[in-house]
Amino acid sequence: MREGNTAFILRESGAKELYWMRYDPHQLNNKAWSAVPSIRTRLTQTVEAMRVASGEERRRLEEV
Repeated sequence: MREGNTAFILRESGAKELYWMRYDPHQLNNKAWSAVPSIRTRLTQTVEAMRVASGEERRRLEEV
């Protein structure tokens, strides 16, 4: 998921990856565990909601 200058990946295994694209455009330095926990939680919840959403609910989540 891209949000502003961040890229967040939630793997099926539960592994999380977070990259600050301005400073790491090649996604080499995963910052998921050094990020503020509330950011990691919010991004995780959004991706999990997107996985099960469809139609207008999915579009709403994608606009965030």
